[in-house]
Amino acid sequence: MKKLLLLLLTAGVCSVCLGQSTDTCISAVFGEEYLQNVKNSNPGLYRYFDGICQNGIRLEKAGNSKYSDAPVMARIPVRDPESPEKTISIDAFVEAYQSSDFNPLMYNLAPTDEYQVFRLAGTSYLLFIAPRKK
Repeated sequence: MKKLLLLLLTAGVCSVCLGQSTDTCISAVFGEEYLQNVKNSNPGLYRYFDGICQNGIRLEKAGNSKYSDAPVMARIPVRDPESPEKTISIDAFVEAYQSSDFNPLMYNLAPTDEYQVFRLAGTSYLLFIAPRKK
């Protein structure tokens, strides 16, 4: 299992946030002042954000996957302080993910201590969320 996860991570995780630096991802969601504060006073939080931006979220075609029992997500939660329950459609998320300026910090898909896998409703995609680094 660990070898499979390592292979999956190596095979394409770095496609996330291509074309955008961690700084760009953070400032686009939280603002430039917040970014500077995190960089100057909380390097651990900055590394946490960097992990999410660089390899925290990945989409993959399911095929004949062993993840057929994975929970299904019908909508993707969006980070929006004014509307905490805001979501977008699976199609909109897949389109955003495939764009060159995908920012994983825009979505409320927080990593946990374990690898998370979800099937995306109405598609053949699996959503992988890497665990936070310990």
